[in-house]
Amino acid sequence: MSALLELEGVTRRFGGLNAVEGVSFSVAQGEIVGLIGPNGAGKTTLIDVITGVHPASSGRVHFDGQDITHGGRTRSRGSVSRAPFRSCSRSPR
Repeated sequence: MSALLELEGVTRRFGGLNAVEGVSFSVAQGEIVGLIGPNGAGKTTLIDVITGVHPASSGRVHFDGQDITHGGRTRSRGSVSRAPFRSCSRSPR
């Protein structure tokens, strides 16, 4: 089975800081995966690169056989999207 999502050596730099460095993995259609790590490990940055919020400094992102590495924020990332987490708390009554 071919990969639906594939990352090859993805790196994202902010100035002199490598927020994500050399990440490679693939996800097959129907596969469910998780991304875990400590605070500051680059999880959100990696998702932002996959979804086009931030461009990759180097490496490639493929979705359904299409190279979407430099697609930019103006186009849909081939059904790849993200919903930012919002913390909810109830006010005391």
